[in-house]
Amino acid sequence: MKRINCFLIALVIGIMVAFGAVACTPKPPEVEAGCYSLSRAYELGILTKADLQTIAFYNSGRGEYEETLDPQIATAIKEMEAASLRNRENHPIPEATADDFTIEKYLGTYSGCYVLAMDNIFTAYPANGNSYSVAGVEFHTLYYYIGVWKVDLPQPEEAFSSLQQAYDNGWLTKDDLMEIAYYHNGNIAYPEALDERIERSIKETAANNLRNQKPSPVTDAKADDFNIIEFCGAYQNAYAIIIEYKHALRPAVIIDEWIEVEGVRFHYRRIERIQIWKDIG
Repeated sequence: MKRINCFLIALVIGIMVAFGAVACTPKPPEVEAGCYSLSRAYELGILTKADLQTIAFYNSGRGEYEETLDPQIATAIKEMEAASLRNRENHPIPEATADDFTIEKYLGTYSGCYVLAMDNIFTAYPANGNSYSVAGVEFHTLYYYIGVWKVDLPQPEEAFSSLQQAYDNGWLTKDDLMEIAYYHNGNIAYPEALDERIERSIKETAANNLRNQKPSPVTDAKADDFNIIEFCGAYQNAYAIIIEYKHALRPAVIIDEWIEVEGVRFHYRRIERIQIWKDIG
């Protein structure tokens, strides 16, 4: 009987210890999307010292991280870095795009964040590289920088709509439709230019939708793959545009089509149609 009691007590204690270990396992820290230095990521608890040692090992070239980086994540990180250069307060680089960045090494994923060795065409590096220490772990970089990225991939946005959908949603009035038709059918340039920031947002939305479309997502789609070939005005935060995907296959047919929306007729001579982009951010 004593042996059975001892066994039961030991079993109960073992179960309590196991559950206690699970309960005490720290959750990954909640951080905002963006880029963090190794030292900042360590301070925030994104990286442990063991993580830093692993990253240093892969960075030294003595080993290679066994997994590959998701192309969608890679594209998102490049877009984030380009946006950071375009929008920074000191010495912004308005012409920066995702194509200006190169991922030299993928150093792993830790606490849901991606550690990469990155390079871009705008940064000059010391001839001998940079050496520094984080929590006693030594790092040396040549012609690249190491960052820690938290990426929140947005779900496909319902920011684009047809003219009919925009009218049904209350984004456009009948007068708005008539004004859009005036500029479009008459091939008349809208008197105001499309704001560059809005144009970039439209292209980024289109790229994000293409990366997330089902079926057949285009995982490497980026904003620069799109051209806004026509702007027909802004209507209470809704923008009438025709946007084209540079790599789209186009049928070898002559298009000459009229489409009516709420009694207003629109003439099309190409496959792309007028879309309404609404800033829903």
